[in-house]
Amino acid sequence: MAGADQLPLPDGSATTFMVQGTNVSRIQGRLQQTLLSDGSASQRLRSAFPEGLSSDAIDTELSILSGHVQTAAENMGGAGTHIWDVGAAFETCESTIEGLQTEWDEVDTWFNNSLDQINTDPYYTDPANQRDKAEAIESIDLQRESRREDMKDRYDTALDTLGESMSTAASKLTELTDGFVPAAQQGSATDIAAAMTAGTTISDGSRRDHVADEQAEDAEELLEQAENGDQEAAQEFVDTYGDLVDDPYFATALMERLGTDGLNQASMQIMEFIDTGEGYPELQQQYRDLFGVLGGAYTTSAGDLSGMDPSTREDTETWRDQWLEDLQTSGREGYNPVTGEPYEEGMDGTVMYGYDIQSQLLAAGLAGDPNASVARDYMETVGVDMVEWDQWLTETYPHRSNYSHMGNSMYDFGESPLGDLHPTDPRRDPLHNLLQAAGRSEEATYGLLLEDIPAGDGQTQSIMEYYLHGRSDASNGMVMGMTDFGTTMGDVLESYSLDNTDEESVELAQQAIVGYNDAIAGSEPLDGSTAQTRAGLSMSALRPAMGTVMATYIDDLHTAFDGQATGDGVGQGDGGTYDITFSNGTLNNLHHTFGDLGYDRPDQIVRPGDDGSVVGDPDNPPALQRILNASYAHTNNGMYEALSDGNMDAAQDAFGNGSYFDAFVMESLSNENGDNAGALDQYNQYMQDLANEGLGLVPFDDIPVVGGAVDKGIDWAKDPVLEAMFDTGNEDASRVQSAEWQQAQNEMVNDRFYSAVAAAGTYEGSPSFTEWETASERDLGPDEQFWNEDGSVIPYDQMTPEQRDQFVDYLNDSENGAGGQYGSMTNDAEGRMNDARTRAANDNQADGG
Repeated sequence: MAGADQLPLPDGSATTFMVQGTNVSRIQGRLQQTLLSDGSASQRLRSAFPEGLSSDAIDTELSILSGHVQTAAENMGGAGTHIWDVGAAFETCESTIEGLQTEWDEVDTWFNNSLDQINTDPYYTDPANQRDKAEAIESIDLQRESRREDMKDRYDTALDTLGESMSTAASKLTELTDGFVPAAQQGSATDIAAAMTAGTTISDGSRRDHVADEQAEDAEELLEQAENGDQEAAQEFVDTYGDLVDDPYFATALMERLGTDGLNQASMQIMEFIDTGEGYPELQQQYRDLFGVLGGAYTTSAGDLSGMDPSTREDTETWRDQWLEDLQTSGREGYNPVTGEPYEEGMDGTVMYGYDIQSQLLAAGLAGDPNASVARDYMETVGVDMVEWDQWLTETYPHRSNYSHMGNSMYDFGESPLGDLHPTDPRRDPLHNLLQAAGRSEEATYGLLLEDIPAGDGQTQSIMEYYLHGRSDASNGMVMGMTDFGTTMGDVLESYSLDNTDEESVELAQQAIVGYNDAIAGSEPLDGSTAQTRAGLSMSALRPAMGTVMATYIDDLHTAFDGQATGDGVGQGDGGTYDITFSNGTLNNLHHTFGDLGYDRPDQIVRPGDDGSVVGDPDNPPALQRILNASYAHTNNGMYEALSDGNMDAAQDAFGNGSYFDAFVMESLSNENGDNAGALDQYNQYMQDLANEGLGLVPFDDIPVVGGAVDKGIDWAKDPVLEAMFDTGNEDASRVQSAEWQQAQNEMVNDRFYSAVAAAGTYEGSPSFTEWETASERDLGPDEQFWNEDGSVIPYDQMTPEQRDQFVDYLNDSENGAGGQYGSMTNDAEGRMNDARTRAANDNQADGG
């Protein structure tokens, strides 16, 4: 094998190191030529120092900066020398190794020639001299190997020498860089910049501000060219600044340069190119992208600026306060969407407002960055004012539709299920985009939806209520409260309204329940004959989330129906939690809400299958099923805890409240008519299926307890409760034959009560089971004895029907058994269920049902 293969050259080349050393040395010269090197600076740099700093003080700090630059220059020069030295050592190493490669090949040539001579020598061809031949070959081989080992040693020495040279250079370079940037500050450009400005009042924020100012100045020029139809400028703007829109320094600098009028004019002109660019897809896409970048900068300027450098954030926040005021003023200004001129009364054409433009910028900003969000102060100012503007617009022009007149070619139109012309893309609706922006963060959500706006007659309403019904109420039926049928609001509620330890989260849930309830109760059926209302259909995508919210606060609903209606609001609960309270007016209308929620996918109720499987999606049950499931779990858990503590009054309250609520919900559904009859049939079957599967017999260990308390757990509305309900294995529990859901409900109520009694063991201290059997003169067979050989009770869900009957007899035997109070508790629950059914029916009748 050749020497080049046995003794390879090191990776790299001496020339590369020498060129780099020369380049670094040139940097030294360039640093020495900067204005800072002699302590002077341009006016732009001098303005980076804090206001009020005297000229002499600035000169002093510039001298400090000059010292940093001089140190850097000197060290860069030394760095160049060390890199050059590495190049020289590399060159020596290469030369040495190339000589060794040649020598290796020469030794191989000598060996091969010597071997040929031995093989052709007549002396060694004689068979009698083969030992001598072998010794001769061994001799030349040993000589070759000896010389190879020597060359390998010299090769290793050459590499070691190069390594030592490189290590020495690396140490020297580290010393040099540490000399002007400490090692702890070499992790980022920001840290390096801070080290280079140490000892001065100039800050990273100031430098970023000035860089952003220059970028914004250039961006504004490109934007003006793009507005005049320069496609190359439009593309350059996108390519250059598209990655900077999430930088608050650049975003605020660009918005400051444009101002609200410049922003509006640029947006309208860009949209004009998109609208008129049909047939020119490349041009349309360029201007769509351009609008996206502009929207991204707008959204970032509306976001949280707390991450900016403290030394400059105060000035930025001062600008931001004024910017938010300007946006509100600009939002209510009208424009002619064709000419871009300020709109005046009597002008031909449709008026387009600043908020139309801003809402589209928000939509573009949100679409371009899934992490983009706006701050709470934006929502509390601009967001609230945008809603009040929409309110004024709706009341002034009650026959208008939801869509903005901004960007007619951006989105498609189509007939809505309500029969009105609505955009198929809800981003045409300004308040949809506002809600989308709010939904990106908890603080923004509360900053928008919990704020109050006027509601007429000196009253107020929360913005949540305005979305749910106030908006559509003022529009003669032409405006939907939410053009996505409540999808976004549902996401918001499931994200931010389910934490009962956060007062604002509970307030959001409370206003959602009351607002939805008011909307449904005050809305007329779509065609005058069916039960489904216009409001219900327009919020159809919100129904599952409303089911989750009501399931989460099921304890508060149970309590309110127990005669504890104190008014709509939020109050302090136990253990750092908050409770929702309801007024009688709200409770009197809840039958409308439960009837409406029955429209949510009744054909997708999750139920046990014939083969023991589960039919439907346990992670996404219909709204009403979520509520019923949560009520069931809450009631059972409440009974069990109370009975375990021996608190019969609390057990009766839990039992009675849950039974009342469940009956009220089902009666509310049964009182609806028209196209809701199918939902009633589905839930009738559901109740029978649950009774037949032994719903009341679910072991209490299978009931999920969330947070230690007995309620406010979203999971109760979904999968865990469903699994507990269906995974019972009680084939002999098929005792419900009635076609009426009331009978199914009554059976389940009794079963779950006695299941709780058996699990809690509240009868302890009463006569033993065998004593009762003897005293009552019963001779129970194995299928009737409800206790084990050790005297413990058989779990209720594992008893046969005959054993359950005997167990109930034991509990209600006042003379020989456990005292008899249990039967009165089940009778009370059944009475309360009848009361609930009567109330729901009466509420419906009072409304003309």
